[in-house]
Amino acid sequence: MNVRVLYFGAIHDRVTKVRSEMVTLESGATVSDLLQQLNVAHPGLNKVRSHVRIAVNESIVEISEALNEGDDVALIPPVAGG
Repeated sequence: MNVRVLYFGAIHDRVTKVRSEMVTLESGATVSDLLQQLNVAHPGLNKVRSHVRIAVNESIVEISEALNEGDDVALIPPVAGG
C-alpha cells in the first residue's frame, strides 16, 4: 500500500529536506512500521522522534495505529509561540 508522508517545520528543514513523499508499505502496516522505514531513509528522524506528533488524515494517533492505502501521515514537530 502507499501512504503520503508530510514533513513540517524542523523535520523538513533539518532532517528530510523534502516536504512530502510517497512511501510503500506492506498491507496491515502500522505507524510504527512506517517510522522504522523512514528512519532508514532519513537517519536523523530517530533523534527527533520523541518530540514528534503523528497525525493520520489530520487526527493525532498513537504509533500502534494501522495505516490504510492512501492515508496522509504528517510528522509534526513541537510548536513554540507567544
